[in-house]
Amino acid sequence: MKITKQNYFSEVKRIGFENLPEALKKVHLVLMTKTDMGNDWSLLDKDMEFKKTVDLAFEKLGDFIRNNKKDLSGIAERNALLDGHFVSENSQLGAVDEKPNLGLELKLILRFLNLTGKRISKVELKNYIDDLQDAIAKKKIRKTSNHAREISYIQSSLIKIYNEMKGKDVSIGLKTETSKRLKTLLTKAKNKGTKKKAVKSVSLSGTPEPEVKAETPAPENHIMSSVDFAEMKFESLGFSKKWRELMGDPSKGFTAMVFGKPKTGKSYLCIDFAGYLARHHGDTLYVAKEEKLDATLHKKLADKEVAHPNLFVSDYLPEDVSKYDFIFLDSVNKLGLTPKDLDKLRTNNPGKAFIFIFQTTKQGAFRGRNEFQHDVDVVIEIPEQGKAVQFGRFNQGGEMQIFDEPNTEEIETKDPIY
Repeated sequence: MKITKQNYFSEVKRIGFENLPEALKKVHLVLMTKTDMGNDWSLLDKDMEFKKTVDLAFEKLGDFIRNNKKDLSGIAERNALLDGHFVSENSQLGAVDEKPNLGLELKLILRFLNLTGKRISKVELKNYIDDLQDAIAKKKIRKTSNHAREISYIQSSLIKIYNEMKGKDVSIGLKTETSKRLKTLLTKAKNKGTKKKAVKSVSLSGTPEPEVKAETPAPENHIMSSVDFAEMKFESLGFSKKWRELMGDPSKGFTAMVFGKPKTGKSYLCIDFAGYLARHHGDTLYVAKEEKLDATLHKKLADKEVAHPNLFVSDYLPEDVSKYDFIFLDSVNKLGLTPKDLDKLRTNNPGKAFIFIFQTTKQGAFRGRNEFQHDVDVVIEIPEQGKAVQFGRFNQGGEMQIFDEPNTEEIETKDPIY
């Protein structure tokens, strides 16, 4: 059998990941990440090294199947018995809610939540992973699906646990914040599927009251009393500690620019900021075009201790960023974006906050600085190594040291031991 991108993932599933040679296991994990579980093979046309890796993986998998045809046939039959179903109510993995308002993604997320805190066997864990991967391979779940990021996180976490399992059983733990976020998704989905019908008011004479229509919002261009305007309330994000001291308390959907000379700490500052936003305010995407996903970015994430389920990193700017609340572009220069491009990004993604990072010359200048600067809410300059100064709309003159002590804001206080 010839292995191609059309049948690679289905063949691995048929054989069973645990039955692959170690070398093929490692390559498979790379292919899962690089191709979004077979949904996006576009990197083949862009990266010759990756194409060589894929071609070699296809060749070796084909050889493995041909050389072990008799043994693999029995394995495939056993895997088929475990495939294509959800766990029953009496299963150790817990029951799946069969309500019609829960789609496949949410059923798999619920099933994942049912895994936590219980002792499960390697076979049971593989059963869940297989169902998950089958849904992805058959494109029932795509990268454009509503909860694709959650599914990707679950998949990578469980595969890692499965590959590191030494005994027959394992107990899966889940951080409180992650569990809460996943449960919130399920609650919202259930509530969405149980919308209440409107109830009409009946007058005391027994006849229906006339329908009261909602007021039409005022047009965007309008004049209003300063007294009324003074009484209006605008929702801010609720920044705290050093971030509030630096830039005040921006409103939702703010825009910021960060600029400074090379090697002064721009990326450190922004990675630290991205971690804060992910921990406290929502899903955050950090586009690292400048450094890409390499060792230096890895070190900065570790130094600032910001790794978090809500923080995502990428080496390119996705076409669709609507799933994120905060988007960092590091850097605008490397991405080749113009002021019009940034304006289009904001227009197409209302309510999303963008943080634009600029690389300047040794003299501290860059093309189009004034045009960019006049079009954002927050302006942060790194005038010297390790120092950030803010002169935007929310907190003129705020300052912050970039290379401060390790982050301790979320370390829980424990009872003293006597």
